[in-house]
Amino acid sequence: MTARPGPPGGAAHPAVQPLRPAYPTGPRTGAADPATHAVHGTGATGRALPDRKEAEVRRMLDVPYPPAPFDLAERAMAHGRALLRRRRRWHVVWGFLLVCAVAAAAVCAALYGHPVPPDGGAPPPLTG
Repeated sequence: MTARPGPPGGAAHPAVQPLRPAYPTGPRTGAADPATHAVHGTGATGRALPDRKEAEVRRMLDVPYPPAPFDLAERAMAHGRALLRRRRRWHVVWGFLLVCAVAAAAVCAALYGHPVPPDGGAPPPLTG
């Protein structure tokens, strides 16, 4: 294979190495298709080829952790207490509304009772 093309003028960049085939060849595998291995991203050794994103993540993980704020635990506890107060308030409001709905249903049932048929008390005709 040839070296990567360099800047215009024909001179290759000194850090550029000649390309090696990234796919295995040999008597057992035959001449493998380079497109197949380019999709899988593995070289002749079976290891993944270097990736720009992977290198960027490794650089990010190599730096030390930033210091945590000194009052982080206090702020987290205050936030948790506020969430619990809000949940408790909503439970009280919905519980009160549920009790009001049950009381209204009981009052309606006591006042109106079961519907009475409008006929004059005559029994229905027997069919059958």
